[in-house]
Amino acid sequence: MRNDADLRRLRRTLRRQRRALSPAFRAAAAANAAAALARCAPPPPRHLGLYSPSDGEIDPTPLAAALGAGATRTYLPRISPFTERPQLRFGDPAALAPGRYGIPAPTRGLRPAWTLSWVIVPLVAFSSAGDRLGRGGGFYDSSFAAHWPHRPFLLGAAYAFQGCGPWASARHDVRLDAVVTEAGVQCFSPRARRLLGAGRG
Repeated sequence: MRNDADLRRLRRTLRRQRRALSPAFRAAAAANAAAALARCAPPPPRHLGLYSPSDGEIDPTPLAAALGAGATRTYLPRISPFTERPQLRFGDPAALAPGRYGIPAPTRGLRPAWTLSWVIVPLVAFSSAGDRLGRGGGFYDSSFAAHWPHRPFLLGAAYAFQGCGPWASARHDVRLDAVVTEAGVQCFSPRARRLLGAGRG
């Protein structure tokens, strides 16, 4: 079990380690993660949410290709300020402008997060139980917490070293269905095991 101070230290450590990765390592890790996901042969999602990688995050573009992007519409997130707690809306990746934190974000075709089939989710750390530690804004948690059982399939994308032991999650934290790294796929939810098997890869 970790307390809030432990999680802040973990976040700082892993973000620093992630930013130090070489471009060659990042590219190889993304390719290997995509290959692991393709071996699970999930059905192509109709509407797929991605993210624009920053801060050393693994590139989700090869993962989209592994999911059959030819049969899939893809979207990128934009933080919507017009809610009590800022949430994500997903829109057209062909129309981008700098959003919050300078990350490219869509300017048209925005739709609520819960209308997507799958979302590939960035993270700083993931636990052996499927808990996700993000950068601390809470945008993904607030966007998906209220929409079960219609919540999209949440696939974390990370490097293997970002996997950690369990920690005490908060009530509003949303668990991942599965996570994919260069080392393979780990399933956490029953629907992940149905779609992806036991996490082979």
